[in-house]
Amino acid sequence: MRDASIVAGAETRERHASRLARWAVGASIALVVLQAVAARRLELTFDEAYYTLWSRGLAFGYLDHPPMVALVIRASTTLFGSSELGVRALSLGLVAALPALIALIAWRLFRSAETAALAVLIWIAMPLVLAGAVFVTPDAPLVVFWTLGLAALVELWRTGNPRWLLALGLALGLALQSKFTAAFFAAGVVLAFVTTPSLRRWLVSPAAAGALAIAILVFAPFVAWNAEHGWATFFKQLGRAPPNGFEPYYILEFLVAQIGLMNPLVFAAVAAAVAAVPW
Repeated sequence: MRDASIVAGAETRERHASRLARWAVGASIALVVLQAVAARRLELTFDEAYYTLWSRGLAFGYLDHPPMVALVIRASTTLFGSSELGVRALSLGLVAALPALIALIAWRLFRSAETAALAVLIWIAMPLVLAGAVFVTPDAPLVVFWTLGLAALVELWRTGNPRWLLALGLALGLALQSKFTAAFFAAGVVLAFVTTPSLRRWLVSPAAAGALAIAILVFAPFVAWNAEHGWATFFKQLGRAPPNGFEPYYILEFLVAQIGLMNPLVFAAVAAAVAAVPW
């Protein structure tokens, strides 16, 4: 009797996971279709038009950002034409592949199809993804390389194979070539190494040195371009906050905005998960 109840419970969980997986796949496909329709109909925003001009004169750097967004647009228009959809197509395709990568990361971490499907649904539920992925900005390649770096970190933790640390260095370098905020990803990786016993040994290792060298090598052309142009991008981005302009109100405003972009329900789930960690 007990064995029968165990089997019945396992079958119920399997059906539930299968149902969630179908919802995740269906929602991912529907979202891509709707985003493609929107990308075709909406005119380019000011920023997108600005980045498109960059793509017509490729360089190792620009005043506002590193060159990755220009490279993505140049490749996209070469493949799909210069229409609104042509400008956005490659970026949209890269972001559209992220649910599969997110599901893979969740599966590798938890070995649970249910958790993998829920991770995808949480990703899709974020307004930042729902609306933001339609437009081609530096954030699109940043998120792609950030997630690839996270996948490499998970594989390093699971397998202990140093090649994943080298892959992590490559992802970091490409993320930095997308947007300066990739520095927060680097900080998160260091925090993971410090706080996770099985990763701590990699902090000072030949593989870590190799990963850092790869990241620096990938980022170096942009740094060299800035050196030749009076460090224009660094002065612009790092000089946006005046020394005496700190106000606690702006921190609160920023946090509220992030919760809104994440989706308050998703934030509540993340907060509960963090609270459940046995610190």
